[in-house]
Amino acid sequence: MTEHIHRGNMAKQYDSTFKQLFDDCAPDMAAWILPYLGIPNTSFVPVNSEIATLQIAADKIFYLPEVDSFLHLESQTSRDLEMPDRCLEYNVFGRRTQPDRERKPVHSVLILLRREADHGTFTGEHTIRHRDDSVYLTFRYHVVRVWEHGTDELFSGGIGVAPLGLLTDDASERLPELVHRLIARATAEVEEPQLRERIIAGSSLLMGLRYDEVLIRTLFSEARDMEESSVYQSLIRRGQERGRIEGKAEGKAEGKAEGKAEGKAEGLQLSLITMLEQRFGSVPPDLEARIRATTDTTQLQMAIRQSISIATITELSM
Repeated sequence: MTEHIHRGNMAKQYDSTFKQLFDDCAPDMAAWILPYLGIPNTSFVPVNSEIATLQIAADKIFYLPEVDSFLHLESQTSRDLEMPDRCLEYNVFGRRTQPDRERKPVHSVLILLRREADHGTFTGEHTIRHRDDSVYLTFRYHVVRVWEHGTDELFSGGIGVAPLGLLTDDASERLPELVHRLIARATAEVEEPQLRERIIAGSSLLMGLRYDEVLIRTLFSEARDMEESSVYQSLIRRGQERGRIEGKAEGKAEGKAEGKAEGKAEGLQLSLITMLEQRFGSVPPDLEARIRATTDTTQLQMAIRQSISIATITELSM
């Protein structure tokens, strides 16, 4: 009994971690999920997912303004044969509780974070029948099995999706490299310290769905040590400090902003070169020169994502 309660508490912890990731990185999650539904990438507007009169709550419900419909997401870490029924309940009551009298479509997605949560009845179609076996109702939903996805596919998306790349089947032989890449990307792309720490800490916790705690702690400790001692951090600080000094000396806010942007660009340049060296051994001098001459942070971030999935270094668009 005690063990069962412990497993239930752990499942809730994993689920809440994944929900936090959704809250923090909704656009990244949208870019990943929506294509599976045949919906163009669009903006997210979170809505209240609690159905107070029934004392139930869906994991996450978002309004999609551009397509005038709702996206309902359920994550699951342990097997629950009631999930199709629950998804149906959340879908129907989520639609019914919207203030607009014109009811909008609700797209339900069941995200299974590990193989142990799966079951043969999770087909994406839930049929309820009468006693004579005639069909009473058919509810269609989408099932995403994270472990079946490619690691590089998930790592090439937004930083909010990258943690799921650590849970795929093909990630097990590349864990040190992948953990380092995740922390490097979070450091390069997420400026807000608390958000960056939530993404990294959440990634570490989610890895507990597949791996031993000691291994996870070792991997993240080593990767953090490497990042904290790297030239990358000094470049960011140098640019930011130069911006502060110049801004103070000139009495202009743009001096600070310019120095901070330059420091971030230098950090992204180094991060990209480091990733290319890790994957391909060396970076051709002409390519390195083009990278160091690029100051557009958006272009550099896109190149970092591309560097994860390309087969040869010549495929990099710079």
